[in-house]
Amino acid sequence: MAYKKSIRFFNDRSVRAVWDEEHSKWWFSAIDIVRAINDEDDYKKCRNYWKYLKGKMAKEGVELVSITNHFKFEAPDGKQRASDALDTQCVQTLAKHYPANRANAFLDWFIYSDNTVDGQSKKKAYDLFESGLLNTLEPGTVQCLLISEADAKKRIKEVEQLLIPRIMQHMNNPKFKRLAQKMDELREKMAQNLKTSIEFLKDILQLAKEVLEAEKDVKPVDNRERAKAALTELFQSIKNPETRIIVENVVNDIDQKVVAIVRNFNDVFQTVSGKKEVQRQLRSILWLKYKIKDQEVFDKAYSYIEMYY
Repeated sequence: MAYKKSIRFFNDRSVRAVWDEEHSKWWFSAIDIVRAINDEDDYKKCRNYWKYLKGKMAKEGVELVSITNHFKFEAPDGKQRASDALDTQCVQTLAKHYPANRANAFLDWFIYSDNTVDGQSKKKAYDLFESGLLNTLEPGTVQCLLISEADAKKRIKEVEQLLIPRIMQHMNNPKFKRLAQKMDELREKMAQNLKTSIEFLKDILQLAKEVLEAEKDVKPVDNRERAKAALTELFQSIKNPETRIIVENVVNDIDQKVVAIVRNFNDVFQTVSGKKEVQRQLRSILWLKYKIKDQEVFDKAYSYIEMYY
């Protein structure tokens, strides 16, 4: 099967991706991501480090890839070879588990930059949906008559490739859930031959405009909120009848202490004294106040703090 491919650059390091038509999402080369974060030229070193990370995370119960997550990318010898690939969610999971805060800049670029596949597809979507094509598809117009069914089907496929990932990215938002339902209804009518391809194209372009308008109301999550979300997930995972911890209280205590330290230190994580103070406060909260004396939990919590604050 032939896959649509794309390539973007993080600090001049290429990150290749392939489009999965069946699941309507991008898959990114895991080794490329490691090369970009580590700023490493040696392909073999990056491959070995990826194996190490993958094994380490598997021991922690985090499975990023399976045999079904393999796509062919060009190897250093010029041949196409099957390699591990990560979808958007797994890329973010990998970045969050990266040692210290080395993946922080990459994660910001990956999520928000217009140089990413997602950012470029969004720009392309705006260009397409605001190009005037919608206005040329009014039934009965000369322009509408000039568009063939084949052209309409080609356009539909292009729009769906751009639109579906945008909707799925915000499925926890009720507004996007309604838009997803609306799209399903349109596709069902098309499948039942209740709409021509040209009519469906016009409808889906209108839906795309609604999606882009809805995106304007989505507020980006700042690093502090990301940290609290990661810490909440961490402490939820260890909560049991024996621990009896109140996750929200733990997270809020950590957040307040860390914010206070960050405000008192310049570049807190760039100094030994700053790091020690954060670790001291974290140890006081976890070990003394909440009796959580698991070193692995401590290390994970600190890594999230260093990554996001």
